[in-house]
Amino acid sequence: MSLELRGLTKVFPDPRDPIREVRAVESLSLAVRAGELVTLLGPSGCGKTTALRMVAGFETPTAGTIGIDGVDVTGRPPHLRDTAMVFQSYAIFPHLTVAENVGFGLSTRRVPPAEIARRVASLLDLVQLAGLGGRSPDRLSGGQQQRVALARAIITEPKVLLFDEPLSNLDAKLREEMRDEIRAIQRRVGITSVYVTHDQAEAMALSDRIVVMRAGRIEQVGPPVEVYARPATRFVANFVGRVNFLAAEPVGPRAVRVRLGPATAELAVAESPGAGGDPRLAVLRPEAIRLLPAAAADPGQPRGRVRRAVYLGGVAEYEVEIGPVALLVSVANPVAEGLFAEGDAVAIALPAHPVAVVPAS
Repeated sequence: MSLELRGLTKVFPDPRDPIREVRAVESLSLAVRAGELVTLLGPSGCGKTTALRMVAGFETPTAGTIGIDGVDVTGRPPHLRDTAMVFQSYAIFPHLTVAENVGFGLSTRRVPPAEIARRVASLLDLVQLAGLGGRSPDRLSGGQQQRVALARAIITEPKVLLFDEPLSNLDAKLREEMRDEIRAIQRRVGITSVYVTHDQAEAMALSDRIVVMRAGRIEQVGPPVEVYARPATRFVANFVGRVNFLAAEPVGPRAVRVRLGPATAELAVAESPGAGGDPRLAVLRPEAIRLLPAAAADPGQPRGRVRRAVYLGGVAEYEVEIGPVALLVSVANPVAEGLFAEGDAVAIALPAHPVAVVPAS
């Protein structure tokens, strides 16, 4: 393992009551493989940035250890950890040129100027900034500044590269472009990386594995497809993507019954739904549900009415009312599939593939 966190805990005094404590991170254990990109994902205040800052050495753990390539670095200062950080605010030196910013880490290590120039040129080419080495940072766009920050972090060839919400200051389209570039560069260079974000789409697009955090603890760790399709808890299902929850009654080792208004339906489940006495919820993603006109439906299919319709171009979103239940339904390529309007009578086709089931609490 390239990075190992064992029982990492951080306790702060409560600013509103010095006698009380705030446990920002609680007994966090995580192993990151060499060359892997792992994302810490969660809402604001869940402890993900605090955990990253402890790895970087900017915060001292209250308990636990941090190991890099088998060496305990818990007590080492930041500059002796062989890590590098890409910050949300870029942290570019305004008085230095692009090339001087990128080569700064090498110059502090007294690398010969010719070698610095060679490596800076190579990195600027890698991050698509070739020919801009002499430019002042204030003449760069936000995306270009982020590329400078990334090149500056990579040039020292750290063992672990840390990202603290680096794309949050960019507009939506540029964020998508930059996340693809970051992933491509990380793979090409092969640096072990830990990325912090609250953006689910960003985490899904970038990560080898996602670590979902809540209140300082890990809720689930797994590849993006596993975290999305097989959430371990109600919190994970709700935070990673949009979701419908339906009360689920086990009716077999791999099936549950759900109620939609006056109708009931059985759903296949990926894992055992558990004992009948434990309240469970079936996890239905909006894109897994199909809509069709009520007149074209089979007699046994649940029926409802469109309460809200939103056309988003490539996707249409509907809120469908079925008795006391409101289902969110997402339809791709809606023009070809047929658009529904508010008030339309529709029928619901539930997914045939197995769905996830999570504890109700």
